[in-house]
Amino acid sequence: MFNRDLKDDPLEIDSHKPEFNEDPSERYGNEGSDERPPIDEEKVRDAEKILADYKAAKQNFDAHVIAAEEWWRMRHWDELNAKDGESASEKERGEIDARSAWLLAQIESKKADFMDSIPTFAALPREAADEASAKMLSSVLPVIFEQNDFEQVYHDVSESKIKHGTGIYGVFWDPDRARGLGDISIKDIDCLNLFWEGGISDIQDSENIFYVTKLSRDALTAAYPDKKEKLIAGGVSGTVEEYRSDDYVDNWSKIEVVDWYYKKNGILHYCKFAAGTVLEATENYPKKYPRGLYAHGLYPFFVDVYYSVKNSPGGFGLIDTQKSEQEQIDRTARAMVKNVLGSSRQKTFISSEAGVNKDDIADPDVEIVEFTGLLRDDTFRTIQPNSNADMYMSVISQKVAQMKETSGNQDVNSGNAPAGVTAASAIAALQEQAGKTSRSKIKDTYRVFVRITKCVIELIREFYTLPRTFRITGKSGANEYVSFSNQNMPSRSVTLPNGDELNFEPDYDVIVTAQKATAYSAMAQNELALEFYKGGFFEPQRADQALAALEMMDFRGKEKMRELITQNGTMYQQLMALSERLAKAEAALGLGNMTVNAASSQGETRNIEIPKQNADGVVSGESSITKKARERAAEVAQPR
Repeated sequence: MFNRDLKDDPLEIDSHKPEFNEDPSERYGNEGSDERPPIDEEKVRDAEKILADYKAAKQNFDAHVIAAEEWWRMRHWDELNAKDGESASEKERGEIDARSAWLLAQIESKKADFMDSIPTFAALPREAADEASAKMLSSVLPVIFEQNDFEQVYHDVSESKIKHGTGIYGVFWDPDRARGLGDISIKDIDCLNLFWEGGISDIQDSENIFYVTKLSRDALTAAYPDKKEKLIAGGVSGTVEEYRSDDYVDNWSKIEVVDWYYKKNGILHYCKFAAGTVLEATENYPKKYPRGLYAHGLYPFFVDVYYSVKNSPGGFGLIDTQKSEQEQIDRTARAMVKNVLGSSRQKTFISSEAGVNKDDIADPDVEIVEFTGLLRDDTFRTIQPNSNADMYMSVISQKVAQMKETSGNQDVNSGNAPAGVTAASAIAALQEQAGKTSRSKIKDTYRVFVRITKCVIELIREFYTLPRTFRITGKSGANEYVSFSNQNMPSRSVTLPNGDELNFEPDYDVIVTAQKATAYSAMAQNELALEFYKGGFFEPQRADQALAALEMMDFRGKEKMRELITQNGTMYQQLMALSERLAKAEAALGLGNMTVNAASSQGETRNIEIPKQNADGVVSGESSITKKARERAAEVAQPR
């Protein structure tokens, strides 16, 4: 209940500490006993040795992450010049280190695809008895993610995934959130701060996991005053590799705090230590944590990689695959600038017998130059060097095209059609093909997101013991307030053949889809609804025909549409049955022919022309082919 990031805030740390010290009777053994707790300073020393081994196994990964960050900041010439043996600045060398942003543009384009496909989800029951709880979970979960500013977390993790090849989510239970009631915390985890066992592919298979952060010495000693002397004696050990920064970072006033996660007999345990001193440990409180840190037994870290590699949870990203082309572009640009500048300077050759003052020739302010003898071509000649700028530009253009091709960011993704392609349907088809790589990588993220959501559900099941209120959007669009706790997820008892009873907790499937993040995708959905309206899909007397048409269609929200049409048809049939009964009753009472035709007000199908609009709401006269092409282009990167 306490594995969260500690910030340089004594108040936040103070509110965190009582989770362990509020009841001394829950400590391991009896108070005053000589019995050693399972986790002591000797165990911490063993853990520090394991952490050192993990750091050594991860050093190549950390080096590539730091190098990728430098390329992202367009400071790669430090690396390139060091490789060339040139340590002096470009000014001292008299050269210009060209820096183009082609690689940065490829990353931004991919990140835009990810942000256009921010995931949303629904919890589906596996048994009919769990439909009510699944429906409520589907309403509550988005609120929990929104309270964690998940859009920003998703942005940061996706950026790390694309740049470094590895993005990491952290899903914790934070006892200090919700005014001390506790709530779920979802965070972006820097891959430099996390250490795992070398040679494993799934982070859940690691024997230990270490998450290392730096904390102010004063804040840490204020949180643990009984360990102040030991903490003051400790210092930064340099476990975490540092990004190169323009700011001065005072690490000497901080202490490395290690969150150590490990599994024992299938139970997840946790220990926080610093300067060789145990600060908190679940194994030392067996009564309070009989099921370990979390009942789900998983490490609270979920890794999302861009390009995966064997025998490592981490991966590599776009920078690793594209920096060679970026290097060639910038080196060629530097050579071109040097060539162009050199070609602008004339070379004058003078014979020693020409009788001309060389300083007068070199001085642009001297208009008249005196000389002796005769001015002949064999004693005096000025030569203009040739420029190879066209050749350099050709090489740069080829490398830029190669970079776009290998990264999957062709010009058509940015709205630039190839020469000779003018039809909207043809452009949309090209975008469809170009968006395959983005869809593949976003689907990988969605698979990780399913695991994250299931972890959140398990934390709700374990810690939402008290009801809490959530504001959700009802069917009518108005705000509704619902109370939810783990009592809404009741377990069921099943009697086995031998007579024993076994409790089953409800399981849920998580379906992930893309939010309608762009104006085009939202407008396409609105236009689809208008097409259904004009086609008479919402007319109750035509429900059977509408349902038959839906069977042959595929679009987002199809099941909800089917449910709506079915409800309309059922209500219509009930109303017609009541009308028939009323007519028979009137005939029996002799009230005359006063039948009620419930469909008379709705039976006519009117063709209503709906003006077409573009993304800015401006009425346009585009054809249906153009409109469909535009809709497909808007969703080209969204997983299906």
